[in-house]
Amino acid sequence: MAQRNETMEPTREVHKAGPKTCALVAVVLAVITAIEVGLFPGYPLYTEALRPVLVPLFLLLGAGKFALVASFYMHLKYDTPMFAGIFAFGMTVGASIVISVIQLFRHFHF
Repeated sequence: MAQRNETMEPTREVHKAGPKTCALVAVVLAVITAIEVGLFPGYPLYTEALRPVLVPLFLLLGAGKFALVASFYMHLKYDTPMFAGIFAFGMTVGASIVISVIQLFRHFHF
């Protein structure tokens, strides 16, 4: 049976990522960042063949980094799914706006 505090509400165990998990997430974030920097024009991983898929690739890598940071460092992985849904909704709206603006102005050359 769950322990109860003074207000007679059941207590909930708080699970948090340990130091090894946080270090692993930091390494993964560093690798993704290195890939993003390498894909930028003028750096080693960039080729002209990637040009058509560069923006969607950056959006995908950024979404992955966002999910990792929100899940582990903001402890959303251990909270109720509603909070993760709020973050996912915001990310979806933001990505949709960015893609829409890119499509709107893709024929203009400033």
